[in-house]
Amino acid sequence: MKIVFRVDASIPIGSGHVMRCLALADEAKRRGAETLFICRELPHSLRQNLIEKKHSVQILALDSTSTPGESVQKKDAYATAAVLTGCPPPDWIVVDHYQLDIEWEIIVRQSCKYILVIDDLADRTHDCDLLVDQNFSADNSRYKSLVPPNTRILLGPAYALLRPEFALARRQTRLRTGVVNRVFVCFGGTDPANHTAAALKALEPHYHKLEKIDVIIGTANPHLEKIRALCRKQKIICLHAPAKDIPSLLVSADLAIGAGGTMHWERACLGVPTLAFGIADNQKKGIEALSEAGYLFGVAEMLTPNQGLMSAWMKAVLTNPSLLVGIAKRSYSLVDGMGVSRVLSELQPPPLSFRPVSETDSEDLLRWRNHPAIRAVSIDPREIDPETHRTWLQKTLANPNCLLLIAESKKQAIGVIRFDIRISEATISVYRTPLQPENRYKLIHQATAWLHQNHPEIHRILAEVHPDNFTSLAAFKAAGYRQAKQLLAIELEQP
Repeated sequence: MKIVFRVDASIPIGSGHVMRCLALADEAKRRGAETLFICRELPHSLRQNLIEKKHSVQILALDSTSTPGESVQKKDAYATAAVLTGCPPPDWIVVDHYQLDIEWEIIVRQSCKYILVIDDLADRTHDCDLLVDQNFSADNSRYKSLVPPNTRILLGPAYALLRPEFALARRQTRLRTGVVNRVFVCFGGTDPANHTAAALKALEPHYHKLEKIDVIIGTANPHLEKIRALCRKQKIICLHAPAKDIPSLLVSADLAIGAGGTMHWERACLGVPTLAFGIADNQKKGIEALSEAGYLFGVAEMLTPNQGLMSAWMKAVLTNPSLLVGIAKRSYSLVDGMGVSRVLSELQPPPLSFRPVSETDSEDLLRWRNHPAIRAVSIDPREIDPETHRTWLQKTLANPNCLLLIAESKKQAIGVIRFDIRISEATISVYRTPLQPENRYKLIHQATAWLHQNHPEIHRILAEVHPDNFTSLAAFKAAGYRQAKQLLAIELEQP
């Protein structure tokens, strides 16, 4: 399996998107997958991290030229597709980017087999086969109008993309007592407004009660030297830039102070009571939902550091041990660290089964074939009457050079395939049963494999596709089919 990741990182964007994709990529590679990261913005330290972990990296050029009618998304999509030109299409493209949506996905779909979108916002439409939103929310229908009806949607912290170290560290975690001796402070890899410094200053009145404060920042943090100088003033502060073992630091912590995003799930997985501050617009809803449900303390929106408000919250939290115990217990039940495995299992669809059509399938075949969605993309879009259909089916089943099959998944019919055989060559025609979620590529790919296995005398398969059926054209190309000839036609008036 080959998986391509389209993701960026920078001081404004942060590093969270890359880090959760990296968690998915690491485990996929461990299972034998080939991985490629395509990025337009990526700090050198993160690029080196990807390379050290044996992931391929391709940096897209920053194109400042402007073409009339061509959006930034289109330029990005064509540049991404260009990277993939000349090699077998990847099984999956994983896109984790707030600036990319259906406009980008429609173009890139022609260069891959499936698309996985990782989203948090539910604020734009997508054309994808699988969508993952790991955020806690009471609204489980928030993507219903934003994705095609056949898209599989995975919602909630059960799908939080954490590195395997967190699941391992979870076995060693301890029940918190509410007594705070050690504090973990982290506002992400970049922390552009320097909430880290404000949090440390807000903690100053409590230094004498603490044994240690672990401060975690990334090497791309623009305030690195200022924070380093601040940490040198207090012996109890230990700066990790970057941290080599965040799970161990969290296991040792009695309280975590930081931002929203992926860190929610890292802290919750290890049962660390948390005081969170929303330092970016996209963190507001998540912190609000978790705070209202009793999974953390926090301020949903603090784009600019507010030391006074931080101080008030820290005093309230540090003087309420029973609240800390309750938060720790609830958050520990929210995330188990197995999200990566759950998502990867969704990337491995179960194989289809194929059975010959019989006369008992006649009514189903007619109903499927006459469905408006099927006729709209058929070479012959006319509706078929029952008598014509029965005559056709009898002749087809009696023809030794015709294979008519129904593809099934979990005993549910999901498509119809026909092979017309002529010596060592076959012509395939295929359609999905109406309203079925199965991907066209999967149907074509597995039907092709079935014919190759059961009829090894066939050396070539041809497919005739309606020129306006771009989705089927892309699916056939993804399954390995290549254009062999141009078929032209003219409709003649009947006398």
